[in-house]
Amino acid sequence: MFDKMIQTYEVKAKKHNIYRERIIYNYQPLHRELYELNPSSFFVPSFINAFMANDDVSRNQSIRNIMSELVPGVFTFDMLHPDFCAKMLAEVENYEKWILETKSSTIRLNTMNK
Repeated sequence: MFDKMIQTYEVKAKKHNIYRERIIYNYQPLHRELYELNPSSFFVPSFINAFMANDDVSRNQSIRNIMSELVPGVFTFDMLHPDFCAKMLAEVENYEKWILETKSSTIRLNTMNK
């Protein structure tokens, strides 16, 4: 039974590697900057600054300052640049279009993404 589990894992890993390579070498991103981890390009300054305080007390107060309590226990705050959100939605649409055009499939990470 253990051997069967290992074989199943190896098959899945191989399929995932093929899938990953196909995307890396064939998919042309619409907004390449989305794939670079640059916090200032996607977080609003108030969000970044709230987490930059030197000590826990100041940081907690800074975080509280950017939050609004809509109703008891429900808080909101600005986090993402509207431009980033627009680019991300366009990137998802571009990727989905590429999937259809190339007759590829997409691997869903969990069963909730069917």
